[in-house]
Amino acid sequence: MPYSLIFSEGAAKVRDALSDSERVTLLRELRTLADDPFPADSVAVNGDETARRVTLAGRHTVAYAVVESRALVSVIEIV
Repeated sequence: MPYSLIFSEGAAKVRDALSDSERVTLLRELRTLADDPFPADSVAVNGDETARRVTLAGRHTVAYAVVESRALVSVIEIV
């Protein structure tokens, strides 16, 4: 069952400020996190397996949290 994606206010602002093509690419890659929130190229933050960081679309570092009990991926920051 895929996880749902939600965005913090700050992450949503960055997402919405991207060009159309960058936003489409980033969202496509973020949707892969809904299928597998623990991809091999993601890293745990401070040893917490549910707090993750991954680079998507070749240039955006995304910090996110996984809430397994609610099948939720919360995108906290996009840099």
